[in-house]
Amino acid sequence: MQDRRSDRRNSLSQPDVGTSRTRSRAKTQWRGSAIVVEVLTLTAMLPIAGCWSGSDAAVDPHSAPLLAALMADGQLPKTMQSGSMPVAPPRFCGAGFPGTDAGVMTPPSPSPAPFPNGRGGVGAAGSSSGLGSGMAGVGSAASAGSGGKGSAGVGVVAIDAGAAAGSGAAGMSAGTGSAGVSAAGTGAGGMSAGTGGGGQPDPSCASVPIGFWRFDDCNQSRTDLSDSSPQGHPAFRNVDLRCVDTQQGLGASIAATEDLVYAPDQPDFVLDQGVTVAAWVKPTRVDVTSTIFRKRDDADSAFALVVNGKKFQFVVKLTSGKLASVSASAQAGVWTHVAATYDGTFLRLYKNGSEVSRSRAVGQLVRGAGPLLMGNDINERRLRGVMDDAWFNTMAAPDATIMQLTCLPADPTIKVSPAVSPAVSAGTSVSFQLTMTNNNSASCPPASFASFVNAPQEFSVNPGFAQTAPIASGASDSLSFDVASSDITDAGSYALLFQVFSFDNAFKNLLQATAQYVVAEPTGCHVSSNRELTIRDLSVVDDPLRTSLAGPANDARTGAWSFSRMMERLSPTPADAPDVTEAMFRTFLTPQNVNGFSIPERPAMDSLVLQPWPRTSNGKLDLAQAPLRLLAIVDRLDLADLGTGKAGEARMVYGVLDSSGSPMDFTVILEYALPGSNAAQFRVWADAFHALQALPFPSEAYNAALQALTDKITRHGALPGAPNDSALIDIRTNEIALSFQFQWQLREFHLSPTTGFMEPATLFLTPDSSFDFSDRLARFINANEASILTETHVVPPSFDGAPFQAASVFNNFDFWDAPGINNPEARHKFSLNTCNGCHGAETQTAFLQISPRAAGQVSTLSGFLTGTTVSDPVTGQPRQLAELKRRRLLLESVVCSTQP
Repeated sequence: MQDRRSDRRNSLSQPDVGTSRTRSRAKTQWRGSAIVVEVLTLTAMLPIAGCWSGSDAAVDPHSAPLLAALMADGQLPKTMQSGSMPVAPPRFCGAGFPGTDAGVMTPPSPSPAPFPNGRGGVGAAGSSSGLGSGMAGVGSAASAGSGGKGSAGVGVVAIDAGAAAGSGAAGMSAGTGSAGVSAAGTGAGGMSAGTGGGGQPDPSCASVPIGFWRFDDCNQSRTDLSDSSPQGHPAFRNVDLRCVDTQQGLGASIAATEDLVYAPDQPDFVLDQGVTVAAWVKPTRVDVTSTIFRKRDDADSAFALVVNGKKFQFVVKLTSGKLASVSASAQAGVWTHVAATYDGTFLRLYKNGSEVSRSRAVGQLVRGAGPLLMGNDINERRLRGVMDDAWFNTMAAPDATIMQLTCLPADPTIKVSPAVSPAVSAGTSVSFQLTMTNNNSASCPPASFASFVNAPQEFSVNPGFAQTAPIASGASDSLSFDVASSDITDAGSYALLFQVFSFDNAFKNLLQATAQYVVAEPTGCHVSSNRELTIRDLSVVDDPLRTSLAGPANDARTGAWSFSRMMERLSPTPADAPDVTEAMFRTFLTPQNVNGFSIPERPAMDSLVLQPWPRTSNGKLDLAQAPLRLLAIVDRLDLADLGTGKAGEARMVYGVLDSSGSPMDFTVILEYALPGSNAAQFRVWADAFHALQALPFPSEAYNAALQALTDKITRHGALPGAPNDSALIDIRTNEIALSFQFQWQLREFHLSPTTGFMEPATLFLTPDSSFDFSDRLARFINANEASILTETHVVPPSFDGAPFQAASVFNNFDFWDAPGINNPEARHKFSLNTCNGCHGAETQTAFLQISPRAAGQVSTLSGFLTGTTVSDPVTGQPRQLAELKRRRLLLESVVCSTQP
């Protein structure tokens, strides 16, 4: 053996193995006793243990030395040797827990509760006619306990199901101890002798492993291997051992002399009730002695499952000193599931789930106070080949469990019908059938498959999630999903992604199948929400020229939709734009007072936005590198107020980015007035937006026409006489990214008519939050009920002689209400039109109506926009909300009319 062997063994990531400072001594210890590997090859001549014939299997005195040699395994390093008898932790294996691991029941992680067996303790002294308690011990066997003294006392144990109880040590009558969750011993008077009781282990634990190492998490970065049993005992491999692909996942390739997997001894690795070991193995050689499993016991083994002389052989060592063995043929180059059990009476050997040999040997396994070795041992009798799914238990598993361990999960076959739906009108429900065929091996239990459908954001899917009944191997079942597009969905083909998985761990991958939902082109005059009302297509918002300043300076398209160009156009001069922008954002850093109400500072504005923002050589913000991304261009002709000269609004919606370019929960919305004071001027704007639909999409022609509209709206001089001659109504910010208290905040900024800079302003249609649930709010709603119902009301700066309109508002998923409001519908309409009501509980929106997006992704819309049903937060009545449909119908009533 080369010196590098001990180096590799010492590289195991567990302190049991030793350190490099003890390599020389450890090398000698690993060599163990004088028994060498060459001698052990003689065990090939051992007789085959046949089936039990009615008496204990006798050990041939000539074979005993060979069995002893097979069980001997050298001396462990001191750090890997166990000490005193461990205290076994509780196990819960009751049938009430659902199974997950390959059909074998796996309960949740245990919590403190009754131990399955225990040793009786010593009772505490009790007062006369009082209670004396006998404390239950813990361990592998119940034993007698002595109770407390008392003239008519009771010795009580209520610690564990294997508890032992007793009463006084000597006296007039004997006390007794009984098995159970509590075991009591009683004394008729004075001190009495007591006996202990022993509990029976939960039989369902025979099907639940103490350790189950699948090896699928084997990787180059660490040497621990997770345990998928409820006990959570990791195993470890040496650094050089490699895991390779197997018939399912990864397995341990025992390729080198030093390769080894082991699990350190654990408190619950107690063998007094028996043992089960099982694994898939593919040996390349079966003519040499090779360890599959071995539980160490001093310099020997408590049990060993080996390949020996072209056979699988299972050997146990009993407390009587007797060795017993059972064996069956082994084949090289073939995957075989091999399992062995001992229940205190029989040794059984299984191949591929079926018992093939047994031998009778009554007794109890020795302690086995050492690690569980897998694939190799201290004497380097390695399994030449691959090992997978190592399963270990301290009870003999039943036949059904052994068979279930041979289950080979396989991905199901999945198919969706129809693969392409017929062309249907937007909003039509189409039924899709998802058929799944269970391809697991025949030994697997029936598997239940679940699925959900990823559909475009505005689509609805019913049910949202579905699961089949258990499907037997080779059988099929189907799930039905009804999919409907939104009323705002444009004509085209839309991908549906069906995701399939199993709660039974029946297969490891999340599988997918696709289908197409086809929306037919509407007939007659119609409005396209996505091309005319809320334009989010990447061909627009990621237009490489119009959203960036990187294009030619003399090209009118360069930066046309950039935040930089918007700020240049609304500022007194383009050169003022950096200062106008920074001054607006810096108002977040100090408290502001608007309309008599205070706006608290948001200090994170400096560290998250202003400091990372690149600056030009003169120290000003570099707007060409502004950390804002275009999310949408929005047409709001529904907000027309011709009496004030407004034919509607148009909005440029931007998302703020962090220093790495990722989106923050922070949007900036620039809202512009469409000049117009009569129906004819309103119709001009409506026709201009509607004309976009007739253009190819996506296309440069469409983008050029849209730019012509936005340039007309956002340009300097768009509204002569307004501050800076700009048509800008306001800039609104909605964010939680700057909050240390995780509160959404809405702010509004107006152009100052004196300075031409942006300044904090009151919020449109929103009172200060202090008036929510107030008498003043009720008086306002009742006094303005008619205009609120038609949504033409105005929230004034003052009401009842005091400031009323908000300076800013936090949104804690709020709605507006107050005692004494006469009309619940007026309450709803008022709350719906406030900033925080619209972005909160009234619409059940998670604050943002248009979400920030990463590069290359389309912003999602809220259910309030696309269509949803919510419960009124006050009355509980269902309300159908579909804001884009409302806007579409309004625009259609104009542009589809023959009269201007």
